[in-house]
Amino acid sequence: MSASADLQDAIVELLGQAGALRVNLPIVSRRTKELGKEIEAAAANKGLCIYVMPPLPTSALQGNPFVFFDKAEIRVRIVEQPAMNETGADAYDLVDDVANALHWQPRTEGTALGAILAHPLQLASRPTEMIADPQARIIEVIFEAVYGFQSS
Repeated sequence: MSASADLQDAIVELLGQAGALRVNLPIVSRRTKELGKEIEAAAANKGLCIYVMPPLPTSALQGNPFVFFDKAEIRVRIVEQPAMNETGADAYDLVDDVANALHWQPRTEGTALGAILAHPLQLASRPTEMIADPQARIIEVIFEAVYGFQSS
């Protein structure tokens, strides 16, 4: 897999750890063409879910004969269907949980984050964004990642 896919999977794993979120709910990271339908299906299951979006490169290392993206934006999308949500938490609650679970997460050696990132994940300068949707409450928590070179 690519570093971006590995990073996405590592974030899903961190959010899935016991105590990372105040409620147990689906965390989706599959990369398919029917993304919207998968998110809706996961949210319909409990009325609330988290989707870790694929990292979006924001910077490339310049002056080299190869392509290396050195920075990326990570968006963790929280999708709530308020009329169906019976989890005891809402999307606003999960903004805090996601931010605390991932912001400045130590990049411990031997972990996926330690192998991929040069620095711990950080909240972006504008850490959240609401996505307009008439049937769901959608909030994205935004992080910045700095990739590191892999040494072997």
